[in-house]
Amino acid sequence: MNNSYQPVYWLHDNIELPNNEVEEVISEIKNSNFDLLCTRDIGTLSTYHIPFYSRPDNIWKEKYEKIFENIVKNLGLYEGINYTYDFWSQVYTKHAVHLPHHHYCKVPTISFVHFVKPTKEKCFSFLDNQGNDYVIKEQNKGDLICFPSYLWHRVKNKTDDLRFVVAGNINIVFQQDDYVFSNKRYV
Repeated sequence: MNNSYQPVYWLHDNIELPNNEVEEVISEIKNSNFDLLCTRDIGTLSTYHIPFYSRPDNIWKEKYEKIFENIVKNLGLYEGINYTYDFWSQVYTKHAVHLPHHHYCKVPTISFVHFVKPTKEKCFSFLDNQGNDYVIKEQNKGDLICFPSYLWHRVKNKTDDLRFVVAGNINIVFQQDDYVFSNKRYV
């Protein structure tokens, strides 16, 4: 059977974070007093459950606010909506596994993964409902991909190398009902 699964995703941009900040955040995550080990996964440390003000990755709050604004503008949605966001960091140690999951919630959501310090091997993949993997090519240092939150995805770091990403969601909590963004009439 030919697998023709093509997940809906796009490369937003390639944005590299300063190496010294990245290494500092990774070090703080690895040496954290919080329990960061994802219980379902193997070798995955995440700041997801830490209060935002305590996360080492909050040093990038302003940077990511601008990135999220650009994502929403590039989708043509910036005018006429309200959105919230969340982001967190994940450190994958050697041979780490982040089991299949999605970010679906009850509001329209755009999820993203920012490949801050990827491994040479591409280890992020989308999955269809038959368990077929779709490994994407956009996993280079700085690549930031976006996708609908309902897509299943996972990580299998088969290398001895450490991997670091920032992931999150942009939640559209309000969208204007009337199309009033131009002088044109649409009848």
